[in-house]
Formats: sequence, C-alpha cells, structure tokens
Amino acid sequence: MSDASRRRVLVPAPFRALRSLRELSARRAGVALRESLIVLAFVLVAIGVFFPAIQKARAAAADVTCREHLKRVAQAALGYERDRGELPPRSVTTPEHGWFALVVPHLGEEELATRIRFDTPYYDPTNKAAVNTHLAVAQCPAAPRQNRTVAGTTDGVKWTAAATDYACNGGVFPAVMEAGILPADTSRWTVFANERERRPLKLSDVQDGVSNTLLLVEMAGRNEAWFTGGRDADHPQAPVRGPWATQNHFEVRGHSADGKSYPGPCAVNCSNFAGIYAFHSGGANVAFCDGSTRFLRKGMNIMVLYALCTHTGGEVLTASDE
Repeated sequence: MSDASRRRVLVPAPFRALRSLRELSARRAGVALRESLIVLAFVLVAIGVFFPAIQKARAAAADVTCREHLKRVAQAALGYERDRGELPPRSVTTPEHGWFALVVPHLGEEELATRIRFDTPYYDPTNKAAVNTHLAVAQCPAAPRQNRTVAGTTDGVKWTAAATDYACNGGVFPAVMEAGILPADTSRWTVFANERERRPLKLSDVQDGVSNTLLLVEMAGRNEAWFTGGRDADHPQAPVRGPWATQNHFEVRGHSADGKSYPGPCAVNCSNFAGIYAFHSGGANVAFCDGSTRFLRKGMNIMVLYALCTHTGGEVLTASDE
C-alpha cells in the first residue's frame, strides 16, 4: 500500500475519539428515548386506572356533604318549630319572603339574619346584599354549578338572588287532586302550609308520623332546567324558582319519563321543575319531619311519594317502599 493510500485510511486519534463520543451519545439518546416512552406509557396507564377512582371518590364526598347540608337545613326548620310552636310557612306574602329566610338564624347565620329586612319584600333593593349571599349549606356540591345567581323582575323591580338546591314539602299539586289520582278527602296541604290559605302546622299535626312525612327535598340545579336527558339551556325556569329567599317549595305531581310533562309516574330525577331532582347516581336525598335524611331511589313508585308528602293520609310505609 502506498503512503498516499495509507494517509487516506488512517484516522487521526482525536477524530476517532470524537466519533466514539458521537456514537456513545447516540446510544445514550436512544436509551433515554426508550426510557421516556416507558415512563409516559406508565403515566398514561396510571391515569386511566386512578382518574376514575378519584372521580368516584370526589362524587361520594359530594354526596355525603350534600346530605349533611340538607340535614342542617332540616334541623334549622325544626329549630324554628321548637321556638315558635309551628313550622314556618312556605311563603310570607305581605311583604313577600320565603321559608328559608325564616330559618336562617337557626343555621348559625346570625349576621345574615340581621341583614334580612322582613318589612320589605326579598326583591326590594334594601334586601339586595342579603339575598345575594351565597350559603354553602343551601347548596349541594354535587350540582354542576355552585354559587348560582338568579335574576328576575317582580312588580317592576329588577333583582338578583343566590340560589339553593333544596326545597320544602309544599304538598300535592292541584292537578293531581283534580285528576282523581288521590282520594278526594286527601288534604293537599302539608307541613309547609301556604300562609294565605292555611295556618302553619305543628309537628303534632303530622298524623302519619314524623318519620314518614317529608320535610325537605333536593331540587338541585335551579333555576336552570334539568330533565332526564340533561339540561335544557334554552328554557330556564321562572326566576322565582331557585333562590333561597323566595317561597321555593315542592308540590308533588310526578313527571313523564322524559320529565317534560306532568302529572306522571316518575317520582325522582326526571325534572327539577317542581320535582325531586339531584345529581347523584340512582336517586336523591330527602329529609323527614324527624330530622332524618334518606335516599329515595330513581324508579320508586309515585304513589309512595304521594304518601310521603301528605301528613294525614294514614298510609303505612316500609323501607322497601322507598
């Protein structure tokens, strides 16, 4: 081999070292890429496994808190009864206020209670700051949107007010009685009576038993309209349906399966328009006149719900009925 050929083949030592470093770097880069892909795959698998579990745990926690809030409001209503000797009316009409405002002092919200002016209606500007107070205890954390504010106009006065996810048992819807669904002698009025037409009731008036008669129910998400198929964003409910400051009551009527009409056979989770409705899997929470809370399942018999809403029907119910 000539000297010229030998010069073309031989690579100086510094260049050989540089080539080795490049090859080593390439191998290391390949290893690092593989390791990164393995870690990424592991993270994705972990997310797929643990994220649903985290969501389920959060939903369970929201359900528990929701029931605790409902129980606190029920205890406040019963505290009002102990102090006044009667349950609050579902509404005060002169001037206009709702039952929730009457029980605010029994929720430990003394400062808010001092700001509510009962000598003017809830929608009067003098009550604006008070009725726009968002109360955690008035809301169910399972509802899709917290701290909702409802806007309306009453007697020419524009107003806003903070929403609640709970409503009082206001009796039986008149159309149910007119349709002959219940016996003619059934009293459609119940524990939260209408001040204009019936005197407020005492717990001793509850002949069916305080553990068999509804006090409060979930009607979550108002004044947004929610049905079996989800939210109808184009047709919200009337503004008076939703704020804790309004009369905010539940008159049992039952709905169609899609929740769009009434009376009907669906008792739970078909419509939050005057219907028991919650964002829990399989049913909704309610509170009874003894202060206890229970979970009413979706699919329960509507006749059982009618019985739970009346207080002098004489029905005998068991846990299996719910």
